[in-house]
Amino acid sequence: FDARGRGLKTAKTWSSSAGFDERAAFQAGSYPAHLLVNDLHVGDQGLFRCRVDFRYSPTRNALVNLTVVVPPTPPIIYDDLGREISSVVGPYVEGSDVILKCAVSGGKPDPVVSWYVNGELEDSTYHVNRFGDVINELAFRTLNRSHLGSQFSCRASNTRLIQPVEKSVVLDLNLKPLFVRMRQRHSEKLQAGMEYRLVCETAGSKPPATLKWIKGGKEITQVSTQDLDAGNITQSTFLFVPTPQDNGASIICRAENPWLNRSHILEEIWSLNVVYPPEVKLSLGSTLNPMEIKEGTDVYFECKIHANPKISRLVWLFNIKEKQGVCGTEGEIERGREEGHKDKELSEWICVFQRERREFKGRREKLALAKNEDGMKE
Repeated sequence: FDARGRGLKTAKTWSSSAGFDERAAFQAGSYPAHLLVNDLHVGDQGLFRCRVDFRYSPTRNALVNLTVVVPPTPPIIYDDLGREISSVVGPYVEGSDVILKCAVSGGKPDPVVSWYVNGELEDSTYHVNRFGDVINELAFRTLNRSHLGSQFSCRASNTRLIQPVEKSVVLDLNLKPLFVRMRQRHSEKLQAGMEYRLVCETAGSKPPATLKWIKGGKEITQVSTQDLDAGNITQSTFLFVPTPQDNGASIICRAENPWLNRSHILEEIWSLNVVYPPEVKLSLGSTLNPMEIKEGTDVYFECKIHANPKISRLVWLFNIKEKQGVCGTEGEIERGREEGHKDKELSEWICVFQRERREFKGRREKLALAKNEDGMKE
């Protein structure tokens, strides 16, 4: 800037092509006068001297040290396998650890690289690798379901003049079911032949759990399943008609996250108590040959009864008349129970007809009546 022999408004200005060239201009009309530099380069950093020459006064000099800060490049986040993560990291399993590496290149001076979890500082330790990148490796231990959706942010900053550069990822987790339960357990006793609506539900699994019904070691497939509460609750329903053969069996409702191992399976087991009236089977004694029975010989009949609960009364009839003395009677029922049987629902009774008479021949009248709390059967 040269104002010799002319006014300030018509002063001669120029910029060296070896210096700023057209990127700089001296602003003499402002107060204080200053040098405006556009499109600052790293090479512009240095010690600047402002020199003012007067016609009659001594020359004055002022020194200014210019420091140029170069912002770092945006961080890059990698998982423990070295894969770059763009937005979502995982899914991980509850109880596991997450290892994340943040790498930042460039920047002058070297940036400070820090990890924040949900906005809170988690780790500010970093190092510079052999390539000049600044690295901060985060080890976040023992994940639990409260960490689902947490935001992990890597920030890099080397000046307060501008906002830090930042990269964030969201944590995804696979969650085990919290519980499994049968919502509508009916009375302790189920009536054979009646229809019951059984409902099982589970919650807390991500992704939603699968529910399975199992009876007698076999999976029940005729079920209806739905997800509720945005997938947080899974509910399964099936219509069950118990049979006498189901008594003592177990129904299992099993909740399982298919993305987790079997150690996270939850089950509820219901042991069935199915009540039904006696089922009576009457037959000629097993050691007798019906073709060899003669008048005057003794014959006996075997009566096998399945019932739950156990029979409370047993009556032998012939020609509508009760047969006593030679048959299993009501007073013997308790003894029959005490003697036991592999099939606890089965009781066996014998009725002996001494000196069989001709009037028995070909008759099919009732010979046994059994009764329990659930009904009577002949």
